[in-house]
Amino acid sequence: MEKYKTEIGITQERTRQAELKKEIQANMERLSKLTFKMGELKAQITSIKSMQLTYYHTLLREGTDSRQDGLVWIVKAIWTLGYNINPNKFPPFLDEFAVEFLLKYAKLDIEGDQIQREMRARIVEAQQRQRLREISVRSSPTRRCAAKSRRDGSREVPGSPSALLPSESSTGGVVHFMDKEVLEIERRLDEVKRKIKEMRQGEVARVLREFASNGYERKYNAGLKVVLAALAGENTARVECDNLVKSKAEYKRVSSLCSTFQFGGIKTKERTEEERQSR
Repeated sequence: MEKYKTEIGITQERTRQAELKKEIQANMERLSKLTFKMGELKAQITSIKSMQLTYYHTLLREGTDSRQDGLVWIVKAIWTLGYNINPNKFPPFLDEFAVEFLLKYAKLDIEGDQIQREMRARIVEAQQRQRLREISVRSSPTRRCAAKSRRDGSREVPGSPSALLPSESSTGGVVHFMDKEVLEIERRLDEVKRKIKEMRQGEVARVLREFASNGYERKYNAGLKVVLAALAGENTARVECDNLVKSKAEYKRVSSLCSTFQFGGIKTKERTEEERQSR
């Protein structure tokens, strides 16, 4: 009897081991297939990134897809793909100072994007904590007593939890709060925006001087509007060029007035008046 039980146990163990081997083999086959599939996906991703990089390099070299902020969006897109940018990939009509400006501008813009994401996450976190505090206070016995007192027409006791609750806004019942960390993040964001604004203004002023005094258009075979759009966006380029046209028109108008003003005519009139009086 014992020998029979032992044989049954051995048989069951062998069966279990055989099933385990089959399961292991099946898992290895699945793993091999998944590894192969992952290799294919990685190759596809690499191919797509390569095509994107080629596309962005083409746009950057042409320098005409400036949109609202200039070519900085292309620089950011290439960096997001994980690639550095060779200065030779920039448009031939941008000098070395313009290329340096775009790289610095892109770094600051990325920093601003990161700060904005940080601020949004911090606001959500602070709002959640605020809601939890409200729920905790409103569900407390003191709060329920205060609510009952209001229904009974009694006055709230100054300093009670119900009196210390923040007021709700009229839109959606969202509680307004002042979170120190959010304010600090907002200050950092404002600082980045200030730096970007100053950089843009400084670069636009430099380019205007280069076109006015140093023959930039002749050196790089490019118009002012194209260069400004590549650096600061289409709107800025349009505004600056319109202002320049207005300034030139005003200059021509003033010059025209000055050219028609003859001092000789005044002197002739004065001499005629003197002759008349002498007679």
